[in-house]
Amino acid sequence: MAEFDPEDFMKLTMTEDKAETEALVKKIFAVVDKDHNGALDKQEMTDMMKQFATYMCKKSNEAMPSNEEIEEVAQQGLAEMDENADGKVTEEEFLKYAFRQNNCE
Repeated sequence: MAEFDPEDFMKLTMTEDKAETEALVKKIFAVVDKDHNGALDKQEMTDMMKQFATYMCKKSNEAMPSNEEIEEVAQQGLAEMDENADGKVTEEEFLKYAFRQNNCE
């Protein structure tokens, strides 16, 4: 089973290429959507952010943020991406958000 790769998330934040953005979103979404229900919930977002924070802290030799801080960031991300306010982020919502963030709409 594939695992979340923080390097993919880093690439996603840096690319302005629409095709690359779409490919990365699909790859990330497929592994983060643990229950395969087609939507990311708060726990899945928190797990992804925790893995990303661990990666970034090891890379930069910084202290890990608290669980509360990670949950807050995950909740903020969820709220920003969740267009229909149902408490979940679909792949389409994630992709639209990534396109907006990467200026490749």
